[in-house]
Amino acid sequence: KENIMLSNLSAAVTKVKCSLESVKTFLYTSLTSGDVKTRRLKYISIASVSGLCCVVYYLRTASRKKKQRALSVYFSDTYHEARSKFREASSLINIAKQHSLTIDSEADLSIDLTYIPGDVHSKHVMLHISGTHGAEGFAGSAIQISLLRNEIPRMLAPSSSSLSSTPAPAGQAQPPRPHILFVHALNAFGMAFNRRWNQANIDLNRNCIFNETVLDQCINRDHSSYAQLDAIINPARKPTRLADDIFVYFQALQNIAYHGYDAIRKAVVEGQYYKKQGLFFGGKQLAVEHQLLRQFLTYEMHDTFGVNLCQAADTLTLIDVHTGLGAYAVDALLMSSSDDDDDDTNDRMLQQLFPMYAQQQRIMSLSDKNTMFRELYKDSKGSVADTDGYGTLFSNAKQQTRVTQEFGTYDSVKNFVALRNENMAYHYSQGQSEADQQEFYHRGNVVKNIFYPQHDPYWKSQVLRSGTHVFEKLLWRR
Repeated sequence: KENIMLSNLSAAVTKVKCSLESVKTFLYTSLTSGDVKTRRLKYISIASVSGLCCVVYYLRTASRKKKQRALSVYFSDTYHEARSKFREASSLINIAKQHSLTIDSEADLSIDLTYIPGDVHSKHVMLHISGTHGAEGFAGSAIQISLLRNEIPRMLAPSSSSLSSTPAPAGQAQPPRPHILFVHALNAFGMAFNRRWNQANIDLNRNCIFNETVLDQCINRDHSSYAQLDAIINPARKPTRLADDIFVYFQALQNIAYHGYDAIRKAVVEGQYYKKQGLFFGGKQLAVEHQLLRQFLTYEMHDTFGVNLCQAADTLTLIDVHTGLGAYAVDALLMSSSDDDDDDTNDRMLQQLFPMYAQQQRIMSLSDKNTMFRELYKDSKGSVADTDGYGTLFSNAKQQTRVTQEFGTYDSVKNFVALRNENMAYHYSQGQSEADQQEFYHRGNVVKNIFYPQHDPYWKSQVLRSGTHVFEKLLWRR
């Protein structure tokens, strides 16, 4: 048997030697035989480059898939998957208390709340909200899930008194651990059906006005700036690929040249309160999502969580996570108006906490004079983080820092076109025919991909990194 094995091994070695000799002969001939040499050298070059490209593509794809698998713990493809991950992450924390506010029992939609009790003597409440604009909610959801799985357990570990990345100054004790309340998927319908608006076509940001007098003023205000652009913003027809994917950009350039880019942008960001089927509709009364959450926070929280944070808090920090505006994968902190002149104080505090943001002009406030942000938003009303929003429920919280954390995706024109086309499909393509129904789903998926680049691990990584960083800094602010 040993002789047979040696004989087979010898034959195999001989075959390898013959193969190597054949390759050697081929290469030698290719380099020494005139036209044949040139032709074969070309083939070798093409094959080498193609092989190298295949190797690079394989390595990049493998690396991308590996990163996506790691990020899939936090990011989701659907609303129901995101909610399941949020609930599971919350259940891993022993002291966490959970509650759900049902929005639609038939579609199984809910606003989910998780409360992490702080120290007994703490009067600081951190309110972290995701999904105000529906399809944008996957970023905020991932941040919340990551915090619940990583940072919060480290904070609660017996060996760690806090997760603060900024230790207390010499001679000062670390502040007591704040109370944390996560609000997951405020606009559950929009997140489930790839819309920025709720089922009634209401923009929950523009609708977040708890002062009825201010809401009435918005409803009765002059809408002429929006109305003169209505035919452009809200075409009363089904979307088509040719007119609304190609020619719409030429139409946009024409209207920008005629009306001015800033005038159009201002009319859009201010929203409107008169056209129910129009984009950026602020509603004519408080949306059901806000009604349910306000009812719970003010009247039902004590019975469910054993504490009324609205009454107990003397300090409120609110973070509302959004996506869409700004440079790709870069976040900015936006501050709305304030009636108690705390804007300057908060602005200085944010610049101290986030010096890099300040240096790169990624902290934007209405208190900043002569800025584009102020010009666009100074007349705008309605925002979860605004004066008339959820901050009003915390009447004893004299110190309030309310910010919108916005993660950039694509340019504003592309974002607007996607929203416009989806809104047309929502009102004019549903239930007509199978082709129309497919068009409706297609337009929703475009909106989702515009505000949630789910196939880009770099964007996702930046969302988690910046979302965690801002949360930690503001949680332990002094």
